Amino acid sequence: MYGIAGRSMSIQKEVNAPELETLSCHTHLIVPESPTRLLSLSLINVDIDQFGRRAVELPHVVYLRIEDCSPGIILSTLLTPSLRRLVVKNWTISNDSVQLPRFDSLQELQWLDTGEDPVFVTLSRLCPNLNRYLNYIEEDNLEKDIKMTAKPFPRAFDPTPMILGVFDEDGLGGVNAHNNWPVLEEVSLKSTSCDHVATLIEAIPSIKRVRILRDPVLLCNEDDREGEMGKFTMLRRKVEVAIRGEPWGSGFLGNETPREGAVTV
Repeated sequence: MYGIAGRSMSIQKEVNAPELETLSCHTHLIVPESPTRLLSLSLINVDIDQFGRRAVELPHVVYLRIEDCSPGIILSTLLTPSLRRLVVKNWTISNDSVQLPRFDSLQELQWLDTGEDPVFVTLSRLCPNLNRYLNYIEEDNLEKDIKMTAKPFPRAFDPTPMILGVFDEDGLGGVNAHNNWPVLEEVSLKSTSCDHVATLIEAIPSIKRVRILRDPVLLCNEDDREGEMGKFTMLRRKVEVAIRGEPWGSGFLGNETPREGAVTV
């Protein structure tokens, strides 16, 4: 269902589809009357607030994608106790003043990083079993985007990853955040520095693998690349680090063959 061009119109529709397993809603919210089989739900540009935030129970949904919507309102309205994978793609900061439930079953979080987000900070304290975190949307990261990330990019324009802002009010205090995500093992970041990764693995010691799409060495000015490569090598002694689309365990370490574009020390 789609809205009519030029008109502001949203519709909430209940349908009788007891066997429905996958549902994608664009602009309008469609709520199954008996969502006993519903496992996957995608909401794109849906205004759920105007329906009075009536709680909707979706007991078996394991995958939820929120795109161009208000994540705080949706996460507080949809009751998804079985949710295991959450994808949030919003290009603006969400300032929803809401109370969120716990997400004890959540294992993977993909949240497009556009800057520190209050809803993200709140959610980070409510998903103690999170195992995998990405600050970009994996499904949207096409080969063209991966190649683009290999190009030099001035470090001055790189924002601090939002995940670092959940530690304390200063953002980079090195506070131990292990109590929030005690079983987090894998983190993927679109762009960051080796110093930021070092802070991250110090704050969350359960992390075992870190993927960075934009090579932190190539992001530096030429005069700084040797020092950044030294920091990268030190990181590889603590956790497994992959650059761009490299498979785990294939990056440059010690006397191994360096990856394309790397600077040896």
